[in-house]
Amino acid sequence: MSYFVSVEPTSERKNGYVIHKCVCSCGNICYKKTSDLSKSTMCPTCARKYRDKKVEKHGLYAKNRRLARLCHGAYKRCNDPSANGYENYGGRGIKFKFDSIEHMFNWSIENGYSDNLSIDRIDVNGNYEPSNCRWIPMEEQASNKTNTVRLNGICGIKNISEYLGITSKQLSNYLYKKKLTIEEVYELYKTDPNFHGTHSDKNSVSQRKRKDQLVISKEEAINIVNNIKNGSTSWKESKRLGKDHITIKRAIKRLEDGYYD
Repeated sequence: MSYFVSVEPTSERKNGYVIHKCVCSCGNICYKKTSDLSKSTMCPTCARKYRDKKVEKHGLYAKNRRLARLCHGAYKRCNDPSANGYENYGGRGIKFKFDSIEHMFNWSIENGYSDNLSIDRIDVNGNYEPSNCRWIPMEEQASNKTNTVRLNGICGIKNISEYLGITSKQLSNYLYKKKLTIEEVYELYKTDPNFHGTHSDKNSVSQRKRKDQLVISKEEAINIVNNIKNGSTSWKESKRLGKDHITIKRAIKRLEDGYYD
């Protein structure tokens, strides 16, 4: 491998850095800033030759590591039972119909691949083959997965959480921590007055609810409201139950807001 056999500083400067005269072992002379000396130890001509040899030696990974990894991943998901996700691909009868991994790699380069795109099968039950594959934005590809959360025609955690007016983290907690279905979450959205509250708000409500239930039960709160409708007052109910007036008023408010339910 080529390398610099001589590095001599010159009187020239660029962006505050000293320019060095570098003599490569191949005989070429080049000039580099001080900051570039640690990045390259050979002239540009030798560096190009080195990269070409590296591509020849390591194949697809040297050309584009991400694309090579994606192509290998598609092949393994369809053919290797020990591969992560095999049950959703090869296990469902999905096949890798490209002639080879290199064929898929070259096809991708010729058909719009870029590092911000993701491979997508147009028919989610179809094979990996040129007629059924395309490169699309990752957000769009995520919406096409068979396990994507859907609600009223809206796909994905992010989009649904925006529709419901909560954060993605809150929706994920409902689905994966509390083990609710998306339909159950939607029902809470329609019926729970504290659905849009913060975690602290909900804890506070939960604590007040437990405290009120210990002091005045739901049945007693209903009797209080009925008695007031029939001519009693909150002061009279306070005296009847031996509770302070604030506790009576709070119980009525909790009943009206549905916190006893």
